[in-house]
Amino acid sequence: MPYKCCAPGCRTNYKGGPKLSVFSFPKNPELQSQWIRAICRENFVPTKYSKVCELHFHDHEIERTACDYDSKTGEKLTVTLNHPRLVEGAVPSKLPNCPKYLSDKKTAVAREAPSKRKERLENEALKATIQESVTSFNHYVNTTTFANFQEMKDKLYSNAERFPKEWIMISRENCISIVLLSDTQNVKVLCSVQINQELIVSVL
Repeated sequence: MPYKCCAPGCRTNYKGGPKLSVFSFPKNPELQSQWIRAICRENFVPTKYSKVCELHFHDHEIERTACDYDSKTGEKLTVTLNHPRLVEGAVPSKLPNCPKYLSDKKTAVAREAPSKRKERLENEALKATIQESVTSFNHYVNTTTFANFQEMKDKLYSNAERFPKEWIMISRENCISIVLLSDTQNVKVLCSVQINQELIVSVL
């Protein structure tokens, strides 16, 4: 004898009602609590005989076929399941006899379990950190790498404000010099770095 659906007002597998597939309450405590809240029955405690029928789930939440590959031919095989099954994490949400705020999936997300919410927030923070790191790295690469002498000159001058005030850049047609001057009254050159068109560096 098929199990009856325990959702309020549902006649699935009752006498005179539709004959449909039903699903047991999940064993996972958090997911089971979501099911109990979803079906909206006061003081309800599910047993192994408590079932919810397919009418209360969306089509994409129900698996009616299974796929596998033939190890010899590599051919994809699809078979129809004798008993449909739910995708992981599915929660009944099509419950017309429940208050809308209890069957609305958006509310279910807002009332997600604390551990799930913590996990989701941690994942979002991790994604944001990774994106920030990628953006920062790309900016660093764009501002510090060059392919030829002219690109190097352009990037040096675009970042001139980062140079210590003691260093002075002197640009010529075929080379660029970066000179370190003394801060004494009699100014003199303490160090000079020259880079020519072939990107060869000389320290004087």
